[in-house]
Amino acid sequence: MKQTGKNLSYFLDLILSYYGMWHLLKWTDEEQVAAMIEWTAMTYGGLDVMFSNAGIISGLPQTALDLDLSEYDRVMRVNARGMVVCVKQSARKMVEM
Repeated sequence: MKQTGKNLSYFLDLILSYYGMWHLLKWTDEEQVAAMIEWTAMTYGGLDVMFSNAGIISGLPQTALDLDLSEYDRVMRVNARGMVVCVKQSARKMVEM
């Protein structure tokens, strides 16, 4: 197993030991996020708080002079659009309830 796989396995086990579950989804996909929020609201009887704190960075060593714009777009899509999708879908569920 690659080191990355070992790290992921370690963190998933840690999450399970404290919180009991985790969900793997694409944060930029509104349908996946809406389904996860719906599951959360149904499982726990509602949704009162939305805390958006995750983000990614580029693993590419680069400067502004050789910036890979496709990599920049990927990072911004996850960090900016992903956060907006999560806030939007969470707010909709909170208003609905």
